[in-house]
Amino acid sequence: MKPINTLLVAALSLLFCAVVPAQTALATKAATLNNAPVPAPIELALDASDAPRRVLHARMNIPVTPGPLTLYYPAWIPGEHGPTGPITDLVAIKFTAGRQTLAWERDQADMFTFHLTVPPDSDTLDAALDFLMTTNTEGFSAGASA
Repeated sequence: MKPINTLLVAALSLLFCAVVPAQTALATKAATLNNAPVPAPIELALDASDAPRRVLHARMNIPVTPGPLTLYYPAWIPGEHGPTGPITDLVAIKFTAGRQTLAWERDQADMFTFHLTVPPDSDTLDAALDFLMTTNTEGFSAGASA
């Protein structure tokens, strides 16, 4: 079995950055200064059992507040010279809150942006997705780093 590319796993762990004000560094610093509770972290679980088939499965638990939510896939990957995040390799995206599957849509102008609505009484969003590891070893994005 081939070792998993460390850069690829790091990129997978950065798949989504939730735009939740409580998750920002500024909010964390303000909460600390005001003796308020620090926001809960995003939990990430990576299942690499299908890595020989070049598929990684990820599950994320994201603290949220009810209402509209925008999620961003990182277009700018560290070490690359343009917005070339491997979004085409992201498949089987599913969002749930409680036991309810949530409808989502891509932004019409930016394919790296996802919109959904968190239902009332939900404080966490579960995201499940698969990442297809490409076999292309040339160039940037999901290609090999060494």
